[in-house]
Amino acid sequence: MPELPEVETIARQLRELVVDRTISDFESRWVRLTEPEPAEVVAARLRGRRISSVRRRGKFVVFDLDGGDALVISLRMTGKLLYGVEDVDERYVRGQILFSDGTALRFSDTRKFGRMAVVDAAALETRKDLRRPKMPLHSSLGQEPLARGFTPAWLRALVRRRPRAAIKVLLLDQRAIAGIGNIYAIEALWRSRDIAAYAQDQWTIRQLTLNLGVRFDNFNGYAPETSMPAGPWVPAREFPRTKNAPNWTNLNPRFGGAYDLFGNGKTAVKASLGRYTPYAIAAVDIPANNQATSTTRTWNDANGNYVPDCDLRSSGANGECGGWSDLTFGQIRAGSTHRVADALGGYNRQDYNWQAAVQVQRELRPNVALNAGYFRTWYGNFLVTDNQATAVSDFDPFCVTAPTDQRLPGGGGNRICGLYDIKPAAFGRVDHVVTQHTHYGMQHEVYNGVDLGIEARLSGGARLQAGVGMGRTMTDTCDFNSLPQVLPTNIGEAAISTTVVTPRTDDFCHISRPWTSATGLKLVAIYPLPWDFQFSALYFDKPGIPIVASRAYTNAEIRQSLGRDLGQCRGAATCNASVVIGVTPDASVFEQRLRQMDIRFSRGFRLGKTRIRGNGDLYNLFNASNVLNMTTRYSGTTGGQWLRPLQILGGRMFKFSAQFDF
Repeated sequence: MPELPEVETIARQLRELVVDRTISDFESRWVRLTEPEPAEVVAARLRGRRISSVRRRGKFVVFDLDGGDALVISLRMTGKLLYGVEDVDERYVRGQILFSDGTALRFSDTRKFGRMAVVDAAALETRKDLRRPKMPLHSSLGQEPLARGFTPAWLRALVRRRPRAAIKVLLLDQRAIAGIGNIYAIEALWRSRDIAAYAQDQWTIRQLTLNLGVRFDNFNGYAPETSMPAGPWVPAREFPRTKNAPNWTNLNPRFGGAYDLFGNGKTAVKASLGRYTPYAIAAVDIPANNQATSTTRTWNDANGNYVPDCDLRSSGANGECGGWSDLTFGQIRAGSTHRVADALGGYNRQDYNWQAAVQVQRELRPNVALNAGYFRTWYGNFLVTDNQATAVSDFDPFCVTAPTDQRLPGGGGNRICGLYDIKPAAFGRVDHVVTQHTHYGMQHEVYNGVDLGIEARLSGGARLQAGVGMGRTMTDTCDFNSLPQVLPTNIGEAAISTTVVTPRTDDFCHISRPWTSATGLKLVAIYPLPWDFQFSALYFDKPGIPIVASRAYTNAEIRQSLGRDLGQCRGAATCNASVVIGVTPDASVFEQRLRQMDIRFSRGFRLGKTRIRGNGDLYNLFNASNVLNMTTRYSGTTGGQWLRPLQILGGRMFKFSAQFDF
């Protein structure tokens, strides 16, 4: 069930994709999608309307339309909004919004719980009664947790008004607080303690100024005793209180210095070095959250009736279904993932990074300064996940062949190895242990960068800025290549994908992008004109996005190298399983560089104590059309929709605005 964070994320992503698009038509493929209004009425209210904004209200996605109406979508349990997404299962598409430019926003909903409605936009803000049959819009939607009015004082007043209500009940009451569901209500009740102190002092010795500091912090998280009711797969559950999960203690030193090189205040050499740890906000290894919430299995619809003809409650392969991917599903367990001591606490055991910088600042002439700097960041205390229910001997290696395509590095057709599949006998055995990477080898991540910039303040108030930045990040997890049961938790500050398998070879485990892939140029100019006019311009030249590809390899294709069916088939008579495998390292090919220029003319007016400034903006002066997002899934032998743009840079646009200061 999508809750506030998920719906907020969806709204923000759609905001970049569909705002200012005009709706040409609406199609409903399920009669109850828009109840109680007929789909024809909803379509008539949507045709020709422009989407002015996309936002969230409670758990609902709201598309504000010109004219004062709003399209409200409730995703409920399985609803998805798909824009520019390939490989959509047409059986579950319940409706779609067609735009005048030929694109479409599709609503997929497996279980048919989602709903759509066109309402008065003002009703969402004034909290008028929006209840209607089958449309789960709560009457009198409450306070937004992300709004300014949601303060400790407001929450305290709410609790005092309802002294007999349990805290969780209040959090879940959409008439009181809009957007919080069961998952985040539980998360909000976990208790934690964060203590921190920082000390700093400064010394000046002739031309040298030193800044020395140290930060101490201790984060201790714990969860209270928890009771959960029985469900269709599990009985009622009682979980004990946990403590020291985690209990991090960190001592982070910071050093900085500036030296007046010639003693005339025109040339300064600066250096800094500091250790930093991320800010922790939640407990980990919470027993109630550490249960298997789902399991997957393969299904071969042999008779084409769209019904799994098997015993879904049985964990083993039967009928048309393969075995469960997680055999602990439906059981009360200690948890399929738990942390050992070095991943839960200790002195300076939390993940960290060191940041070092050396800079030179030189005054070339009055009001003209040159800055040059070198920056380096390196990371440590990485965590890995080891499935200790399996060993290396429980995996078999295999290879696949990349598609032959001139758009792939080297023209494709190369053999990709370093892939492992778990043996059928071990499939579904899960006992994930999170611990420090040093037990298995070393993981590395280092950033190096150089910045060069110049800034000038000219007579008459004109300003010029120019800067060039170069940098690249190197990541290395090659020490884990021969350990298929060990998976790094993060690489390059990004979580490891659980849907795309990365080959364990040097090309994929050691990533060091070329310097040109992270080199950017930025120019800024501000020039005052007569009669209180002002002209400003911004130009930047930055790298294009990386071109990557992954392909779904079928069981039949993999069997040729593996010598057996995939482990997830678990002896099924017919196996239609597949594995999505990355076929391009994330440092090979890049899109064209993005070059964009924006300009602005503005003029100020003064009316008594009120000052008005009118602005005229021209964005993307050169009408660049760089691809910002694209399809990365390679389909079949020719690519299918691979490299199809999903988002491009907005075209040349004029904008007029005004600012009132009073």
